[in-house]
Amino acid sequence: MKKAFKSLLLASTTGLMALTLASCGGETRNSSVPYGEGNKYNSDTVIATASNDITNETMKMTLAQFYSRLRYSGNTFVTNNIKKAVYSKEYDAVVDVLTHENLADVKDSTKALITLTKNDTPLYSLSATTLDATGALNNYQYIRRYMVNAIQSLLSSGIFSATSAKKVADIEDKVIEKYYTKYIETQARRGITITKAELAFQQPTDNSDVIQFTNFKSIVENYRGLVDSFIITQSEKLASKNALYQIADEEYIYEYDADPSTDEKTKNSSNYLFDEKKMESLYNTTYKTYGEYKAVIIQFNSRREALKIADEATKALGYSLDEADTEEKVKDYYLKLYNLTYAYDPATALDDDRFTYTVSKDKNSLSELNDTVKTAITDTLKNGEYFKSPRNLSDKYYMIYHMSTKYDVSSTDKETEFADLTKEQKEKYTTYLKWDTIESNASNYASTNYKALIYKNLNDENKDNDLRIYDPVAEYRFYNSYSDVYTLMDKSYFKDNLIFSYDGIEYSCEDFYKDASLYYASETITNYFQLEYANSFIDKYIDEDTKTKNSDTIKDAISTFNSNGNSQYPSSMGLENYLLIAYGYENEEDVLKYYFNAAKCLTSYKAEKVFEDWAVLNQEKTDAEGKKIYNINEAYKTQGILYNLLTSGNKDYSTLFNINLDHFLINIDANGDGKPDDPDVFLKDLSDETKEAFENAVVELAQALYVEATSGLYGDNSYYTILKYLKQAYEEGKSLKTDPTKTWDDFKSFEFLLTVEELASNGDITQDSVSNFVEPFKNYVKNVYKTLDEADTKIAEDGNFYIYDSAEEKGHVLDKDTDASKITIDTLCKTVYGYHLLIVNSYSGPDSTDYKKPSDYESQYANNLPITLIADDESTDEDESIVVYTDSWNENSSEISFNQFFIYYVQKANSATSSLESNIASLCSTLFDNSISKYVSSNFQTFLLLSKLNIQIDATNGPKVFTYDTNAGLDVEYYKNAVIDWGDENQYLPWVDGTYNWDRPKSK
Repeated sequence: MKKAFKSLLLASTTGLMALTLASCGGETRNSSVPYGEGNKYNSDTVIATASNDITNETMKMTLAQFYSRLRYSGNTFVTNNIKKAVYSKEYDAVVDVLTHENLADVKDSTKALITLTKNDTPLYSLSATTLDATGALNNYQYIRRYMVNAIQSLLSSGIFSATSAKKVADIEDKVIEKYYTKYIETQARRGITITKAELAFQQPTDNSDVIQFTNFKSIVENYRGLVDSFIITQSEKLASKNALYQIADEEYIYEYDADPSTDEKTKNSSNYLFDEKKMESLYNTTYKTYGEYKAVIIQFNSRREALKIADEATKALGYSLDEADTEEKVKDYYLKLYNLTYAYDPATALDDDRFTYTVSKDKNSLSELNDTVKTAITDTLKNGEYFKSPRNLSDKYYMIYHMSTKYDVSSTDKETEFADLTKEQKEKYTTYLKWDTIESNASNYASTNYKALIYKNLNDENKDNDLRIYDPVAEYRFYNSYSDVYTLMDKSYFKDNLIFSYDGIEYSCEDFYKDASLYYASETITNYFQLEYANSFIDKYIDEDTKTKNSDTIKDAISTFNSNGNSQYPSSMGLENYLLIAYGYENEEDVLKYYFNAAKCLTSYKAEKVFEDWAVLNQEKTDAEGKKIYNINEAYKTQGILYNLLTSGNKDYSTLFNINLDHFLINIDANGDGKPDDPDVFLKDLSDETKEAFENAVVELAQALYVEATSGLYGDNSYYTILKYLKQAYEEGKSLKTDPTKTWDDFKSFEFLLTVEELASNGDITQDSVSNFVEPFKNYVKNVYKTLDEADTKIAEDGNFYIYDSAEEKGHVLDKDTDASKITIDTLCKTVYGYHLLIVNSYSGPDSTDYKKPSDYESQYANNLPITLIADDESTDEDESIVVYTDSWNENSSEISFNQFFIYYVQKANSATSSLESNIASLCSTLFDNSISKYVSSNFQTFLLLSKLNIQIDATNGPKVFTYDTNAGLDVEYYKNAVIDWGDENQYLPWVDGTYNWDRPKSK
């Protein structure tokens, strides 16, 4: 087989013509299944039981059935463990790095791998400081920090759905608790029992944006399943890096199995990474530009504002910027200009750190600026150059002074070309560049290297070290991906206790069972019993024609397979293996029962329309055409599923609201990125005095805007229109009409920005749409509505300014000058965007649900609305329709009646036009759609079914699974928590705590 496969060290693809899988293997291919010594896992031993209230029999799952399902589902464990075997040295090295902070504790074999050694010469020394350009970490610490932070980022994402430490810090404590609970329970279901204490974290102590898990070493050592996939990925990457390094500096190389005395070298174009031109190109875009950029950047909201402050600077200094004839005068002018603009946080000198922007491999302060400002510093303005007048950059005006740049390479203000590097510099930066190049190419090269390693192993002299996969299902799946490097195993090598072996490493059936059963036990067992139970309804959901068709389909598939007519699956792999891969079950009977019939029954059972079960109605009469007419069974108006949904939804009636708002927002954009700054972030590093001055300035501006807008001096305009005008007046620094001695410039000590929004243009905010806003605004609006409603507050036709005082838990209408004093920093709504003052245009609670029948109403139609439960199948002669006649009257003003809900639910499910009044139909949609959606959801239906099944694991023979309450049955508690989203949807807690009875009405 030598030379049949072109070296994968040279190219990521091969030119081999792939044969169809059906033609491979022939008579020598193994088709026997390893079940462990003594056929251990092919046993009829019962490992779990469940109840069936339809047949009144106990359902059972055997070890053989369970193991078969693991073979179908658990292939990830086979492929991962093959990689762990192929990369055994690298895997051990990654674990070694992750679990040892000190270089002295690391194995020599690990050191050799992570230093990328070729011809006994490493690329760098671990104890030196080379890779970390800041000089803060030696190479080992730098590499370890990268790996540790990557895995901590992975955990952070898995637990908190956020990789950024800053974002995690912003998550509310109660939400953090929810995330913890959900993650811990999900992992427990997969066989990993870990606690919140063991997953404790802290904010980063370095300049990274990744949370630090305080028990990181313990997680790696004791909860490997949480991070094993990452370790395997890093192992694969480490092996790829070492393989790349062997060829990265050679334009021509030999194939690894070549004879140098006779074979010619092959062009190594794609992976000749250390080509001088490539190194120079990379240097020009990275290290050449790294350094410290010193610049004064001053942002203004308008050109007028910029010129006004510049005029103040000129008067204070006695000269203009045009008249600054020395560097010192320019510096003094820009310092004065800066301090006048940002008087709340003045700088003492231009050597202040705030004027230094660092650009390096790990940090780029300039990236925090908008692109046009960044370009001005790096390209437009040379050292010592500055804007003499305000420039419009991305709709903001700027004055920028590029004082100097100190490049890391030269430690001067001069860039150093690659060709001009000294010998020592070239050696240093070449190491950087080689490391970066290998690092950036390693992931893409990993698959190529993996194939090369497997192929090389298959072609060495020791055939016992070949990769051999003894389970035909696992082998097929592997071969399907790696047919160009893997040879199907001859059946003479079969061993009944192994899944695979590679280079002296064996992965046994017992190993596989331990891994796969821990992870998949709950899922596998619950899925099995759900299907087994659903099969009890086969006659209800599957007609005889479909049963026959399903049987014929699998028989035809088997016949085609046996005659080797299946182009994807060769008959040599064995029938039971083919069926397991293609259908998930090992024999014809189980494929027909579970794959075709039970799966359809389970889907129908969970998705069954509730009202179809409500067809248990007594026939009352027939119409003129002899059609059967039904009435709702009165008993179901106070029990059963529809009653539960009605009761649950009606509870939300009192929470419904509509509120129509406009608002203005006071914000600041100190960093000049064009987005409002979070006030808390802006203030955190300022003095207490400055914070107080800032908040006072916010209040003074808000009060002034309120007084001006309500003064009556701006004509017969809406508050929104007036505020839009005041925003422009503010930006232009015009005088106030209520006090002409003041201008809006008097309120700009912190250079506030104003935003005026007509929220009302998008319609009313409701109890649902309010959730689209950030949490503080959402809660503020809810409190505003609550206080308005409780006090039955009257709102003026043109609207009213309104504030909510959280300390007093009271709201206040603002409608006269003296009310301005009620606007304080605590009564404004503070969000990450700034400070909001609301204008309430109107508000209301929900529409009344009553629909009383007038005493003189004689129409029989209104009393007898025909509601079609099941339409007639026109393809048959028999009338199979079910029509219920009912009315939609309701004497209650704050609850939907059963009849109204029945009409709404049935017609919604049948996509029929509603017979209800439009306002009642709209209320039903608001009140019940969420509950209906929750009821038909997979999580809730699975919870109901598992509660009924009461699955129990055999304590002696069953797999080890985590259970919260064995009396409840396997996975019941897990799905209960999934339904209520681990506490986030408490309104559904009564659904799962036994308060409601969800038994379905008996079939007709």
